[in-house]
Formats: sequence, structure tokens, C-alpha cells
Amino acid sequence: LLLLLLLLYFTTNDFDYYCKPLAVERMEVPGYTSRIPLVLLQMKRYLFENGGLQTEGIFRLAPDHNECARVKKKLDAACFERCEDINVIANLIKVWFREMPTKLLTGIDPKRIQDCKNQEDALKIVSTLKEPSQSILLWLLDALAIVSQYQYINKMSPQNLAIVMAPNLFSADHLSPMEGLLFSQKVAFMLYKAVVGRTEVLRKKHSHKKTSSIAVD
Repeated sequence: LLLLLLLLYFTTNDFDYYCKPLAVERMEVPGYTSRIPLVLLQMKRYLFENGGLQTEGIFRLAPDHNECARVKKKLDAACFERCEDINVIANLIKVWFREMPTKLLTGIDPKRIQDCKNQEDALKIVSTLKEPSQSILLWLLDALAIVSQYQYINKMSPQNLAIVMAPNLFSADHLSPMEGLLFSQKVAFMLYKAVVGRTEVLRKKHSHKKTSSIAVD
């Protein structure tokens, strides 16, 4: 019985590498208070190193469902090497946030999101999140900020990225379809302003470098 209970515990808490986002292996990343889930770091690096920044419609285009399932299984087993379509990785980053047991923005007062007017408001809202959620959201914002620096190629501006990412960060289960749509628009606006705000933060952080481009590390 004890062996069965132990097996059940580890199966539900430790081995579900991809689908239990707050219980996965993490790594320290400079600039963030809490460690960042390793699977996110792996997907971001693969995305950036394999043409994702230059892919038109990245994070917006829906990839092949079967290829997504195949790659997700590889990520689950920590044996992912490559995929045929870079849009699969971008989509799985969104899926990672969508499948969080508790959505990333759950700890934020909805009224603050609805009242968000500018970049300063957006970054203050982000700062109200508890760890590790705050670090994970900042990491996401920084990744989107880097993607948006290539918008002249990939056609994904901070606003476009915010629109496609926002629905994955909150739960609309308690809202009517119309309320959910309206709140999603507010979340997208807040996210858009937060991405722009973090873009400025990253530019200042790297202003001492000879190049004006934002580092992808």
C-alpha cells in the first residue's frame, strides 16, 4: 500500500513534466527572482535559434495538431531534439501557460486590469503578482519583447503578440461569453503595455553594448 501511495504521489506531482507547470524542474536565470521552468527555457532557445524570430505570424499561426502532440510528448519525456515546424514550439509555449492549473494572472485584481491605462500601470500590475508567478510573467514579457523587435519581418507587434497570448493567462470560467471577451480585451491591452514597458527596460539594460539590438539569452 505504501509503495502504491508513493508511486501515485510521484506520478501526479513530479513526473508530469509539461502539464504541471509549477512543479517542473527549474533553473536560475539572471534578472528574475524565482527560477524559471526549464521546459520554457528550452522552448524559447529552440524558437530563437531556429528562425522563430524571423517567422511571419509566429505565435499567431496554428500548427499541425499531430506534430504538436508528437513534440509535446518529446518534451514530456525530456528528449526533444527538433521539430518540422517552428510554429509548433511557439504554440506549445502558449499551451504551457494555458494548461497551468492556476492561470498566471489569477492573483491579480481584475479591476486593476480593467483600469490599466499605460505602461506604468501595466508594470505595477505585474509587480503585484506573488512569486514564482511574477518571475514567470516577466520572463514571458521579455521573450515577447524580443520577438516584437523583429516585427518588421515577423509582422508580430507588441499589440499583436498580446492579443494572441492574453487568453492563455486567465480563466473565464466564471464569466459569460460576452464578459469573457471584454475582459480578454482588457488583459490584452494590459499585456501590450507591459511588453512595451519591458522592451524599454531591456533596452536600458543593454544600452552599454555596442549593438542596439536586445540580447536573446
